[in-house]
Amino acid sequence: MNHYFNWYNMSDERQIRFAKMKLVGQVRQYWANIEKLVTLRRQEPIQTWDKMLKEKYIHVSYKQFT
Repeated sequence: MNHYFNWYNMSDERQIRFAKMKLVGQVRQYWANIEKLVTLRRQEPIQTWDKMLKEKYIHVSYKQFT
């Protein structure tokens, strides 16, 4: 995805919209639930591809090494 975003010089907003559009099945539902939780908790929306990937899809044990 990063190579694609760099090639097309996509803004953060376009990157997140594009990534969300590509989600299918259970992952699409999972992401919709994450967005609802963020809204309910009055947290800042996830607005970048990096944050979407790192905060929501990488397991906690892996984050310790990044």
